[in-house]
Amino acid sequence: MESHKFLYTGAILLFMLYVWYAFVYERKINICDQPSRWRANLLGANVRKRNVCDISHDDDMWYYKGKSTCVGYGKPREKCNWRERVCAGGHTMGSYMSQAREVAKAITSKGGMHRECPLVYVGAD
Repeated sequence: MESHKFLYTGAILLFMLYVWYAFVYERKINICDQPSRWRANLLGANVRKRNVCDISHDDDMWYYKGKSTCVGYGKPREKCNWRERVCAGGHTMGSYMSQAREVAKAITSKGGMHRECPLVYVGAD
């Protein structure tokens, strides 16, 4: 009977760790911690050198200073839901350079979010 308490406690702790990882833990990767091709693409898209290290991404979105740019991140031919984000390739993520161009547009927009973000509504802050 006593050993079951340890199993239940362990299961509860593992579940809590999973919930924390899935919903709380930020998995954003800073561009300055990435291969230099991303920095080169961003600089080529006219992002100022001082702003490059403020750009990061997670598995599917680009961020600027920790806030979403609404620009999709991913491999060039990866499908992109254009109803939820700006897709540099139409219905795909688009080339790395086209993603960099869209990120550059976003970070120069008011609030750091892309002007064509489909989730931004008229009158929203």
